[in-house]
Amino acid sequence: MKFSGVFQFLGFLQKNLVYMIVVSIIFGIIFGSRVDAKFLQILIFPLTFLMIFPQMVNLKVSTVLTKPNTALKLTSLVLNFIFLPFFAFFLGKIFFPDSPFDALGLMLIALLPTGSMTIAYTGMTKGSLPAAIRISILSLILAAFLTPLYLYFLMGAVVSIDFLLVMKKILIIIFLPLILGILIRYFVVKKVGEENYKEQFGKKIGVFSVLGVLGMVFSVMAMKAPFILENIKHTLYNILPIFLFYFFAFGVSTVVGKIFFTKKDALALVFGTSLRHLAIALAVAVTAFGEDGLYVALIISLAFVFQVKIGAIYAKFSDRIFEK
Repeated sequence: MKFSGVFQFLGFLQKNLVYMIVVSIIFGIIFGSRVDAKFLQILIFPLTFLMIFPQMVNLKVSTVLTKPNTALKLTSLVLNFIFLPFFAFFLGKIFFPDSPFDALGLMLIALLPTGSMTIAYTGMTKGSLPAAIRISILSLILAAFLTPLYLYFLMGAVVSIDFLLVMKKILIIIFLPLILGILIRYFVVKKVGEENYKEQFGKKIGVFSVLGVLGMVFSVMAMKAPFILENIKHTLYNILPIFLFYFFAFGVSTVVGKIFFTKKDALALVFGTSLRHLAIALAVAVTAFGEDGLYVALIISLAFVFQVKIGAIYAKFSDRIFEK
C-alpha cells in the first residue's frame, strides 16, 4: 500500500507525458541558464538504463517464434530500414546542409524503430499485439547492427563517426537491458506465473521508464541551455523536419496497411514503423558522440513531444482511418 502513491504518480506522468516533456524542456533550459550543468553528465548512464530496461523486461521474446506473418514482417523491415532512413537522410540534406549534428539526430530517430508505445497504441486500437511485438523485437535487433553501418556510410562524410565505438554503445544500450530483461522475466514468471507477472510486476515496472525519459530530456536541455538560448530560431526550425518525418511515416504505413493487410495487422504495421525508439536514440546520441552528442540529442528531445501527441491523435481516429 505504501508504494501505491508512487505508482499513481508515475502513472500520472505517463498519461501526461507530452506535457511533462515540455515541462522538463522548460525547466532544463531555465536550470542550465543559471547553473553550469555539466555535472549532470554523470547521470547519463543510469538514466539510459532507467529509460530502456523497464521496456525490455516486458518484451516477450518468444512471441517472435509464434505464428509468423512473413509478409507483414518483411513490409515492416522495408519501411523501417529502407524507406524511413533514406527519407530522413533526404530531409537532413534539405533542412540541415550546414548542421550535420541535427541531420545525424534525425537519422538516429529514423534508424531506431518501435518501443513500448508501439505495443501500447496497438493494444489501445485493438490491433494485433503479437504482430506488434514481433515487429518490435525484430526491428530492435536489426537496428543494433544496421544503425552503425547506416551512420558510417550516410553520415561519415560530414560527421566523424567512430564505427566501432557506435557499434559498441548500441550493443550495450540495446542488448544489456534486453538480456537482463529476458532473464528477470523468465525467473519471475517461473516463480509467480504469467498472469501474476503481468498484474503484479509487468504493469508496474514499465512506468519507471518515464522517469528516465524526463530525467534525460531535462539533463540534455540543461547542459545545452546556453546554445539553445543563443540559437532559439534554429531550435524552433527543427520542428518542421520532425513533423514532415512523422507525417511521411504515418502516411506511407497507413496506405500500405490499408492496401495489403487486415485492420489488425495494419495497425501493428503503422505503430511498428511510424513510432520510433526515441529513448534508445537519445541514449546513443549522448553516449556515442561525446560533447557533440548533446547537439544531436536536442532534435531527438523535441521529437518526443511530437511522437506522443501524433500517436495519440492517430489512435483516436484509427477506426475512422480504417473504415471500409
